[in-house]
Amino acid sequence: MTNEDLVARYNSGDVAALNELTIKNQKLIRFVANKYTIHCSFIDYDDLYQQGWIGFLRAIQTYRDDLPNSAKFSTWAIHWINQAINRHLKQRMPKGETSIYEPIADDITVEDTLEDPEALNELWKQIERRELREELEAAMKRILSLKEIEMLKLWSGWDNNIPWSFVELGKLYGVSGQGAREAHKRATRKIRRTPWGLKMRKEYLLEHRAKSEYRNTESTAVINIALRRIYGL
Repeated sequence: MTNEDLVARYNSGDVAALNELTIKNQKLIRFVANKYTIHCSFIDYDDLYQQGWIGFLRAIQTYRDDLPNSAKFSTWAIHWINQAINRHLKQRMPKGETSIYEPIADDITVEDTLEDPEALNELWKQIERRELREELEAAMKRILSLKEIEMLKLWSGWDNNIPWSFVELGKLYGVSGQGAREAHKRATRKIRRTPWGLKMRKEYLLEHRAKSEYRNTESTAVINIALRRIYGL
């Protein structure tokens, strides 16, 4: 029986279907939790697995397959598992008090920008990256499927600066590493052809036309350009 069938049974009152769903998908939750355990030494695996389980339950409660372009349940579950774990990671990260001395970019504070032109310039870079990130996400939501969006975000470390390799993405979505790479190419190609993508490419060409290393711009994915600017690479 498929995940979709089991979710329908559970939401119709068949409690036993939840146990079947858990057995069928526990490797998925473990795989995601283990990925973040490797990079986040301040939190243990069991804690992350529990959060992944909470996200999985949320996926079951909210999934619908009767909507246009509905994703498979596994894709929906991956989205909610990651959302739950990332939310928990952010809550567990050390936080300072919010004030005029609050850091806004590494060791730069709001107070610094009032007196230091270089600090002010860095602040504007941070703002530009945030705005670019919002534009990119809006473009993705308009043209890509949920699976494509999640794959791009995981690949880039969108939510937590922990990028996933194509091999890891392949294991997560049940395809080969090369299959994940090809899916990434198709998604970036779609974005490159949007009005936003064409605008980004034009800006990129104008900015780098004098640099020989950027001559072969036809093969450069706009999504990668935007991600490099977002993360200051």
